Amino acid sequence: MTFCRIVNGRRSLMAGRPKQLSEDAEKIQVALTPEEQLVLQVIKVRRKKRLPERSGQSQIVADGLWKLLLEEEKVPKEYITRLSEIEVPDAELKNKIREIHTKERK
Repeated sequence: MTFCRIVNGRRSLMAGRPKQLSEDAEKIQVALTPEEQLVLQVIKVRRKKRLPERSGQSQIVADGLWKLLLEEEKVPKEYITRLSEIEVPDAELKNKIREIHTKERK
């Protein structure tokens, strides 16, 4: 994918990056202190040299979560795989549930 942008009155071509997140990834919000943000930036810069395909913030956080789960919590990856295979009720099903209000008696 290539697109054009105008900078200082000149056109410059920019190549889009390939999508790095999987299709089933969901956005979440994480609050970090300034020091934690700096740690994330340092890891990002160092990783760009070694693992350019895993240098995004989402990949760094995901890799850190897996490392924490496997090494610190001693939870086997197979356990998480089994948990992810359990079907969770669809969000549409929740939307079909309605509250029925009765008329108040006077």
